[in-house]
Amino acid sequence: MRFIRVLEALYNEPWCIKESAHAKIRAVVIAKLNGSPLGIPEQSSKQPMAVNRTVAVIPIHGILAKGVSSIEKSSGVTDIGDIANNLADAMDDRSVSSVLLDVDSPGGSAKGIAGLAQAIKQADAVKPVYSFCDGSMDSGALWLAAGARHIMATGDSDIGSVGCYIPFLDESIAYEKEGLRMDVIRNEDSPYKGTGVPGTTLTKDQRDYLLQRVTDISDAFKAHLMANRPNLSSEAMDGRSFSAQDSLEYGLIDEIGTFEEAIASCAMASTMNAR
Repeated sequence: MRFIRVLEALYNEPWCIKESAHAKIRAVVIAKLNGSPLGIPEQSSKQPMAVNRTVAVIPIHGILAKGVSSIEKSSGVTDIGDIANNLADAMDDRSVSSVLLDVDSPGGSAKGIAGLAQAIKQADAVKPVYSFCDGSMDSGALWLAAGARHIMATGDSDIGSVGCYIPFLDESIAYEKEGLRMDVIRNEDSPYKGTGVPGTTLTKDQRDYLLQRVTDISDAFKAHLMANRPNLSSEAMDGRSFSAQDSLEYGLIDEIGTFEEAIASCAMASTMNAR
């Protein structure tokens, strides 16, 4: 039942994720439902916060989601609740002077991302928060990282994919080929009830409703970026992912560097913040 729940979310909920990562989730879930052994190699995504030179390093790795099961975590999915708990621990720990978000994620479900991004921004007012990327910092992951006062990435990182979408699966033609027709009986004063029922197509009103949902989330995403990235180019928010060099030119990041350089910068910021 857990995979069925995930499958329903895949096609009916808003996502802030790079498209190739969403496609990988779809392939894994569908294969699982069909009884195939295909899957994401098991790995632990529940990585603890580590303290390095008074810098709390908080991992933001893998696909992001809210309310993740232990099975999903073992497949590389990260619960944003774990990230929030790590952040709270860092704020309460007197030995921690600053925070470094260690990001390698294509993004994920839009649920809870805006709230956590705001919490990260508020945390930066208490202790300096920096972001570092070695790999991917796309979509929802970028939304979270943007609340930091400084973003550094390695030269081969992939950054961007700003926006939100719902990949609605219209199965009505497939149903027709099988001689089936899904008829949703709904009360007349609830035209949006039954939106997304398998085997149906969307009415104009239903599509406009879903479009408004993703537009509202995308607008909040972009507003957060523009509020925290003063030199951000409009080209950076068109849905593409960029190289680290292009991300630097478009204002998505502040610097290209290594993890050790990010740690050193973060530690220096905490020293200056204490003065």
